[in-house]
Amino acid sequence: MEKLKFKLKESMLESKYFTKLKKIYGEDEARKQLDILCSLSKHKLECFPSIINWIKWNKFSTKHGRLLGTKSKAMPDNIFKKLLNACDNERIKLLIEYDGFEGPRPHSAVQLKTSDLNFEEHTVTIHNFKENRFYTLPLNKQVETHLREFIKNHHEEIKEHDNYIFFSLNPKQKRNFLSDRYVKNFIVSKLKELGLQKEYAISKDGRHLYLYGFHSIRGHAITQAYEKSNHNVKMAQKVADHSPKSVDITMLYISSLDEELANII
Repeated sequence: MEKLKFKLKESMLESKYFTKLKKIYGEDEARKQLDILCSLSKHKLECFPSIINWIKWNKFSTKHGRLLGTKSKAMPDNIFKKLLNACDNERIKLLIEYDGFEGPRPHSAVQLKTSDLNFEEHTVTIHNFKENRFYTLPLNKQVETHLREFIKNHHEEIKEHDNYIFFSLNPKQKRNFLSDRYVKNFIVSKLKELGLQKEYAISKDGRHLYLYGFHSIRGHAITQAYEKSNHNVKMAQKVADHSPKSVDITMLYISSLDEELANII
């Protein structure tokens, strides 16, 4: 095991990851981070034989706490409303509104189809593509009204794009729907313009991490479900599509009051 850790550290010292860490934090701090990674349990090292894969897929070390960065917080309601009002892209504005009230994961939100909507029963079917399953939620009245109008006004374009409501107009993109990365970048940039965005950390691969993005809009929906149901966690879990045992995960998505958030940041 010690030989494995020694080889691991030697290969890490020569990696691009270590080079980026040095540029950001200096050599001494970068070596400390290496020591933390190399002190992981044998089980974790065996699960991830390639340290590069470990870095790519595991943002944090549960044994030693968070190494760099943290997850985005849920978007507070006042910032969500300001973002909606300032959004000048019709499709993305509707997508943000839909995600902010229904709470699907970003990759599911962009793939909403007309067949997923049941206007007679006022429900939406949300697909969890990663786990190959789906669930149904009631449609927010405001979102339903705007979806009806958008589908009516863009019927032909939606039909041409395999019935994806949030269709892509990028000819270089093979998919018929908007890229969730594109939407995330749009949200981050728009909030920067409004002076509502904040950089809170730099990731291990050198990326700037911002407080609010696409995923934090999902957090807004979960928070709204939690607050409007008189702090009923089960309601929040229903919107979040979390199992009953995952209360701790659900609570990560629920935003603090603005005053509390200001003290945390």
